[in-house]
Amino acid sequence: MTARQEKDSHALGILALSWNLLVASLPAEVSASCIEAIDGAGLPSMTIKGDGSGEYSGYTLDLPNGPLCFSTAKQAPSEGYMSQNYESPIHTDQLYAPYAMNWVTLHSIMDPDQCQLHSDCSSGGNYVDVSLRVVVKCVTDTVMSMQPKFKHGTTLA
Repeated sequence: MTARQEKDSHALGILALSWNLLVASLPAEVSASCIEAIDGAGLPSMTIKGDGSGEYSGYTLDLPNGPLCFSTAKQAPSEGYMSQNYESPIHTDQLYAPYAMNWVTLHSIMDPDQCQLHSDCSSGGNYVDVSLRVVVKCVTDTVMSMQPKFKHGTTLA
């Protein structure tokens, strides 16, 4: 496996774990409608470029004590994002699926004085759905779904 394929494999494992946890944690209405939209759009599972194995299930997490394999688990769909310290003004998104899903794995508040020392430093903001008048506090291990067509964004960090 090339260095690039190894890096891609690590990201693939993280995204597959995230996808499976989100699908299992969120209401069935959210998960089922997203899976239906993904299938309807014909999106394949994520794979590693150059991986000719033809296997489209399972993933591996490379942990300090050795690999942990989920050989029969579903892989993530071919679209997924990882972000750090996310901030966004109020907007809407055009998405093929009725919901977007989010899992905050770690969140800490940055000292504003320290942020002044490092340009473009932020701890991200809280999710705001203007249409529903809802604020979801950004804290570690928070799972949520939202409807991208509704006006949404984040508070200032």
